[in-house]
Amino acid sequence: MLSGSSQERGRGAPSSGASSFAVVRPFWAGELSTLRDALLKPSAPKACERGPLQVDLVLYYAGGANASVDESLLSLVGELAKDPCYARVLVKHAGIGRSVGYPAAPCTQFVDMFTTSTPLWGYDAVYWMELDVRPVKDGWLELILPTMAEAARGDVWVVGGVY
Repeated sequence: MLSGSSQERGRGAPSSGASSFAVVRPFWAGELSTLRDALLKPSAPKACERGPLQVDLVLYYAGGANASVDESLLSLVGELAKDPCYARVLVKHAGIGRSVGYPAAPCTQFVDMFTTSTPLWGYDAVYWMELDVRPVKDGWLELILPTMAEAARGDVWVVGGVY
């Protein structure tokens, strides 16, 4: 079950009536450095080329509240505040115990987004971007926005890779 805790940095919620999208980056404690590298590597393609988008970035930790993990995440959120592409950066906790192993843990983490009292945390569509997914060109997030809008309209439920 998701906890209600989140940390965020933002310039406000998407404008009223606009679709509400998020890029969700799931991870577990052992992947914190990989997550940091994926999000902050200077040579990585930029998510947007034309400035701020009405898209949030959600760092989705598999575990529950954890002082050392949360401290690292707060530091990461602070660094991500410099990225002009995202409206807000939030941290969510899935609250999955260490006794839940692979593949049940990541499956539970994914399903929990849909089974909370506010499915997908209230977003109309999310892009589930695991750590082995790497963008190949600048503006990648702008390029997938039409597909996210298609999902938000209910035209599709799951979409595979987009090139």
